[in-house]
Amino acid sequence: MINTNSTLYGFNEKFKFINHLLINNQLPRSIIFNGERGTGKRTFLFHFFAYLHLSKVEKINYDNDFCIKNSKILERICSNALPNIKIIKKIEKSQDITIDQIREVILFCSYEAFEKQPRYILIQNVENMNLNASNALLKILEKPPANTYFFLNKNSNSKILSTINSRCHNFNLKINTLESDLIFKKLVNQFDLKKFNNFNIFNSYDTHGSKINRISYLLKNRIDDSSLLEIIKFCLMDFKKNKNYEAFCFAGEFAKNFFRIRFEENFKKTNFFYKLFVANIEKNLKFNLDINSTIQILNKMS
Repeated sequence: MINTNSTLYGFNEKFKFINHLLINNQLPRSIIFNGERGTGKRTFLFHFFAYLHLSKVEKINYDNDFCIKNSKILERICSNALPNIKIIKKIEKSQDITIDQIREVILFCSYEAFEKQPRYILIQNVENMNLNASNALLKILEKPPANTYFFLNKNSNSKILSTINSRCHNFNLKINTLESDLIFKKLVNQFDLKKFNNFNIFNSYDTHGSKINRISYLLKNRIDDSSLLEIIKFCLMDFKKNKNYEAFCFAGEFAKNFFRIRFEENFKKTNFFYKLFVANIEKNLKFNLDINSTIQILNKMS
């Protein structure tokens, strides 16, 4: 929900390392960037793409504070307006990245590279690809086009085809809790979210980016002072009414903390309803069932 940050937080040394590999022609052609949701994987790569388009003077200034001063570059990357960069992500109100979107990548690769410059393809949340899309991507990765680099963002613990995983180098973007908390405070100031104070709906495992996106959603919908239970219900109803898959993901993230708190109160009862909730959520997503049964499970825990 928050636009790509103009400042790169937390991965400065990793950024230098990736750029060093590219300069020395050692950058793998296909890389999976693993990390928890909200650690900044997309921001990391958008900065990398933007950096490649900066002038020499702009690069010197960037190296001093890891900040993109020319926001238009980031805007053009986001909107797929640069001829040598292709961004693929799940379309709004769609459950999957489809084979048609991967065909866009195939078409993109069929053209002669602009001014013979390297081409960069980013697939955000690659775990969202359906099977047909995954198989189509696999064929490209088996014989990648010349001078073309594939970057696949993947949330930790999510599953993708083992054959795709085996054809890519894995690059982990991890951040510790202390550093994540410091970045979170900077983002709260940067995006002017100081009026939010319902922090007990989060837990110590929530990443800075995940919290910022959810806070923005809560403030937008004026439910920032609501209880965890009411927030989860609102997110599920938003998904039901508007096919807002982001809200569906938020519901799952908030539910983890909702059940975690209750585990401490009554483990046996909570464990039963948690397993029931997870199974129901998965069925809802897979078969597009009515969300009311999931809400009823939550009501029984209230």
